[in-house]
Amino acid sequence: MGQATFGVATGANNKRPKASVRRKTSRLEGSCCPLCGKCFTRSHDVKRHLDIHSADKPGSVCKVCDKTFSRPDALGRHQKSKKHF
Repeated sequence: MGQATFGVATGANNKRPKASVRRKTSRLEGSCCPLCGKCFTRSHDVKRHLDIHSADKPGSVCKVCDKTFSRPDALGRHQKSKKHF
């Protein structure tokens, strides 16, 4: 009584793997950028990351302060944080 049976996750055994273990796993699964080698835990993050390497970046310049961004979502976050509407 009070002991966990084999195969049942309880207490400390019920945690997610550490980030370093997840990164190693993602490298094995092929979720790395083919251009710079940066690895991600999810494959769709690699696809989004590839936008950084593209030469054309339409709609990624802040019209208020002229700062450039490699992705439109980063521009949106900048505009919200600086109140540039």
